Amino acid sequence: MSVQAVSAAAERSVPDSTGATSTRAWLTQLLHITPRAAKERVRLAAGFKDGYSEIGAALGEARINYAQASAIHATVEALPKIATTEQKDAAQAYLLEHASHLHGDDLRKLGKVIDAMIDPDGVEPREEGAKGRRGLNIRNHHDGTQTIAWRETDENIALVKAAMSALSVPVPAVDGARDARVPGLRRADAMMEIVAQALRKGRLPRARGERPHLVITASIDALRTGQGFGVTGSGESLSAQAVRRLACDAEVFGVVMDRWRAPRRWAGASAPSPPPNGSRSAPATSAAPVKFLWPGCTRPSEFCVAHHLRPWLDLGPTDLDNLALLCAHHHDAVHHKGWDIFLGEDRHPRLRPQPGSTRSAP
Repeated sequence: MSVQAVSAAAERSVPDSTGATSTRAWLTQLLHITPRAAKERVRLAAGFKDGYSEIGAALGEARINYAQASAIHATVEALPKIATTEQKDAAQAYLLEHASHLHGDDLRKLGKVIDAMIDPDGVEPREEGAKGRRGLNIRNHHDGTQTIAWRETDENIALVKAAMSALSVPVPAVDGARDARVPGLRRADAMMEIVAQALRKGRLPRARGERPHLVITASIDALRTGQGFGVTGSGESLSAQAVRRLACDAEVFGVVMDRWRAPRRWAGASAPSPPPNGSRSAPATSAAPVKFLWPGCTRPSEFCVAHHLRPWLDLGPTDLDNLALLCAHHHDAVHHKGWDIFLGEDRHPRLRPQPGSTRSAP
């Protein structure tokens, strides 16, 4: 269905007459396309009604495809604000001309060249603006995998690609068999090798006085037998076999815990002593399930501080029975908003309102 037909159908309320909730929903059902593809067609149809008739005509005549049409439309829409109508028309014609031998992504790249020609003084501000759109998010699929969505500037991604290039090439097996890994898997392996090397060399910056570390809580039986699971400080469950693999190439800090899984003492001479200011995210404190002391708080232990139940200024000891991990927000709540923490019979910290407070226990 052409974008002109989509536009005409929307103007005549055809989707509404079929009971569809939107034009996008109507297209999804009618053409058996994804909601994302349908949304793109609706967007193109709306755009072609005002100033983009040439793109619509080229698409209707099959001189360009939907991906190219979308790229040209988005590129012209994103031109600098100082662009005149004549410049926009010229840019549209230029991109349509090059669509005969360029795909959508290449057409979008041409947009940067056009931007620089229209507004050469705006190149640097646009690059600075791109820095503000950066971000990295992690989504847990709860199937043993997680997805990293990482948006970066072209400059930084060029550095990432350069770092991965030597590590992501195919590596033949000892017997000469070709590397069976697909490119995406090779890149993932390369990135993990970069992370492993950074951790191994110990050159990462310190956080609250400590080198970055991975905290995993697992029973002795799980480590001995390889059966069961360990839990990381951020809540991921790792098989005992995975924990054993990680322990093969790691500086291990042992923590002896009681039957309630509360830490009793450090095990091993390599374990550091807690500093007197209590501002640490030490493995022993992280090993206990006190990092989520406040109901509903999901901040990982590495972003928490060790709070003294009996204040350090009141000669409270810096030991495991006098410490609880709190995020910055809840640490402030304990100190200034009517909350108190005490050690329960199971040696886990417990939360309660301070005497005379109107707070209710969460």
